[in-house]
Amino acid sequence: MIYSIFFMVWVGVILTLLLQTKSNKSLPTNDITFESTFYHLVYRMSFAIPFKWFVEDDRNLTNKGRKTERLLIQSGYNKKFTVQSFMAFKVAIFFASILLIFVTIGLIDKLPSLFHWLLKVDTTRISEEGVSIDMILITSILYLAFSLFPGIILRQKAKKELVNSNKDLPILHMFTILMLRSNKTVTEILFALTKLNSYHKKVFERGYLMYLRNKHEGMEYLRSQFENARFIEMFNLLEDIGTYAREECISIMDSNMKSLIHETNTLKRRNDITRLVYSEASMVVPFSAIILLGAAPIVIAGLRMFSLSTVM
Repeated sequence: MIYSIFFMVWVGVILTLLLQTKSNKSLPTNDITFESTFYHLVYRMSFAIPFKWFVEDDRNLTNKGRKTERLLIQSGYNKKFTVQSFMAFKVAIFFASILLIFVTIGLIDKLPSLFHWLLKVDTTRISEEGVSIDMILITSILYLAFSLFPGIILRQKAKKELVNSNKDLPILHMFTILMLRSNKTVTEILFALTKLNSYHKKVFERGYLMYLRNKHEGMEYLRSQFENARFIEMFNLLEDIGTYAREECISIMDSNMKSLIHETNTLKRRNDITRLVYSEASMVVPFSAIILLGAAPIVIAGLRMFSLSTVM
């Protein structure tokens, strides 16, 4: 009876949510374009009750929200989520995890019959008490751990993209130095960078076209697409190469080259360490489940023996 009421409440919440999502008038007038209908639906859902109680407004972000925004931009997920819709997505997964826990608890006594029907195995010896204790604990841990996945995936994707965006910078920097030493013009250098098969090929293509229209806007765009200060300084030198001697610019870029290589290698090492930590941490949940499966029956049996000896 309790689970029937719980299920009906959830159905009512979902229906109310769908109605709010379709007829939500609180959406910004400058609606955002997403990659697919699903992400647009999640964005609209973030304005509905109860999700809007747990998310931040994209127009008034806190420090935590701005950090999430940077991660979304670095990972490329800003084409799929805003900060508000990503938070709503995490809340939805958390609610789904709670729902699955209650559903599992409600069906825990039916599992032996379900396994017998699906797998055609004899389940008469399965203890209902043992199943309920073990399965409730294990499934609760697994479902709640699953609700943490969106944040973990976002951080991992952002770090991966950061490494990918920085690994080609020393080569691009050295290529630019060689082009300067060959007395190439800035226009020729930017055009040559568009022909390299690098991670930033599309950025250079757009920056080159903007540079042809307006030199300052083109350089400003290129500077805005990179976060490494040493590499950004390269565009400053290219923009001011008419003011300073070419050899002086090359000398400054040569001195920046070692620092750029060191920063890139440091970033790669940090990412490797982080991936190692995550890979080790990912084994905690399955090992915990194995320990619980093995230890829980022993603990229960020990407690029973202790209680029986006390009675006797």
